Order: sequence, then C-alpha cells, then structure tokens
Amino acid sequence: MIPYLCERKLVVLAKCDFPWSMPKGVEHNILWYATPDVTAKSFELKLGEQGIVPERFKDPKRIPILMDYLQDNELMGYFGIDDPKGVELIENLPWGRNIHPGKQPWKHKNGIDEVTIEEGKEAIKWAGRHITNALKVKFSPDTYELQWTRIPLKDRSVRYPAHIHVFALPKSSSESLTSKVQSDPDLINFNALIDFPELDN
Repeated sequence: MIPYLCERKLVVLAKCDFPWSMPKGVEHNILWYATPDVTAKSFELKLGEQGIVPERFKDPKRIPILMDYLQDNELMGYFGIDDPKGVELIENLPWGRNIHPGKQPWKHKNGIDEVTIEEGKEAIKWAGRHITNALKVKFSPDTYELQWTRIPLKDRSVRYPAHIHVFALPKSSSESLTSKVQSDPDLINFNALIDFPELDN
C-alpha cells in the first residue's frame, strides 16, 4: 500500500506528458500505483512515526465509513509552503467541494452515517499524510512547494491504474511563494490557479 511503499514495483512517479496548461515553473508529475491508497492502516501510526492518533480515528466502526468517504472524495495534501499566508491559501481551498454541496454533510450509502466537511478535511489530512511523506522522499520540502491531488474513481476518464497528480514548484523559481510572497501581499498560490475539476485523466 502507498503508506509503506512495500511494493516499489507497484508505484511509479513519472513526468506528465499530457499538455495541461500549468502556471509558470510548475512541474507536473503523475504518481501511478497499483496498490490501495487508503486502508484502515492509513489511520494508524506507522512504526516509528511520531504523533497521536486523533480520537475520532480510533473507532473501528467509524473507519470503514471514512474510507468510503475518502474514496468518494478527492484526496489531497501539500508541503514546503513556509509562509503562513501560503498555508492559509491552501487551507482555504474548497476541500471536498464536490461532495458537500452547500457545505452539507456527506451521506453514506447506508443512509445513516454522515461525514461533515470539517471531519472530512481532517480525515483527508490524516489518511493522506502517508502519501505526503512518501513524496517528500523525491521532492524535498526545503527545495519545493508542492501540492498533490487524487481524483475519485467516479470522476476519472482514465480509471486504472490509479494515479495522483503532483504539482511541484521549485522554491528557486521566481514564481514561488518563497520568492514572491514578501513583495506581493495579494499573491495567490500556484495551486489555487489550477482548475482541479478538469484534471480528470
């Protein structure tokens, strides 16, 4: 599975060769994989990992609901954004906008359980941290500003193999937040300029 990268041959990172229109300087890569991106173990601490599992993710009855939620929603994560303004911009992106119309709770197919947009965002971050950490091996947070997103299966035009879009901007680029945020207080992070709903390949 992705969090542990046990089967390296099942995970491939490659430059995207489709001519998407990207903001200047952004490197668009695709992480292809033939292994689950989210399992029940995604909510547990990895061996040697520091931190505390949030209480809501310790309930074994709740985990399957959240796993279904994450498969129905986008997964996303980011790192290397050092400036607080940049972090704020990312955090204010509409996480889960496609399955929370009007910011209403997502309803499980069992007709009983629901996931609020706040709980969903926390689940995306917590379960997605393994993918974020795996990408840090290739893209150092000291060198890159990076955001990744995995589109849900139902919205992909290419369904298999599963894949994650990885958008990396070198901090050395004149377009990076690291270079520009102090001189341009109204700067919008490059990730916010990408129209994610159209990234459905």
